[in-house]
Amino acid sequence: MTKPQKPTALSVTVADVISWQPCGWDGADNGKNYTKARVRSLFAGRKRLTALDVLALDIPVRDRFWVVLRESMISARALRLFACDCAERDLARRKKAGETIRPEDCVAIAVSRRYADGKATIEELCAARDAAWVAARDAARDAARDAARDAAWNTAGDAARDAARDAAWNTAWDAAWNAAWDEECAWQVAHLREMLKKEGYK
Repeated sequence: MTKPQKPTALSVTVADVISWQPCGWDGADNGKNYTKARVRSLFAGRKRLTALDVLALDIPVRDRFWVVLRESMISARALRLFACDCAERDLARRKKAGETIRPEDCVAIAVSRRYADGKATIEELCAARDAAWVAARDAARDAARDAARDAAWNTAGDAARDAARDAAWNTAWDAAWNAAWDEECAWQVAHLREMLKKEGYK
């Protein structure tokens, strides 16, 4: 079984962000592209930014998450738990809207949470993922299924980052159809900030 990871105090530099090749990094400095000059201006004289610093930047939420939701910024455990929280929020919203919630999706999220804390094996994680996939196989593609499956399957590194990002943005995108995009984005940022603070991030 995996062991829970301790909170990190990782931060990023301008050079780190540019090395990840953000949108427009090699284009014209038009105020929208994330050129080196613009990234430097967002740092506002600071040599490094923490995950909480990035979440507080005045840039689109998607761009803040693009930086923060990677294991070089926060632990794989935090990424996984954030994905689970977003998936559960989406399931709750769908249930409130009268949709049928598959038990397998709830189990997949629960097992993923246990795995994050070292209380489930990779075999249990895979079994939960497979059960959620089979239950949804004949259903139309939906964000809840994908979020639950991804939260249960992805294990670490870029995969964990992608699971968190996809769970968050699938939820936000689906909420947008109900004119709730801004509210959902605000919730995700606030929730991740509080989660990281509780985990001991600075």
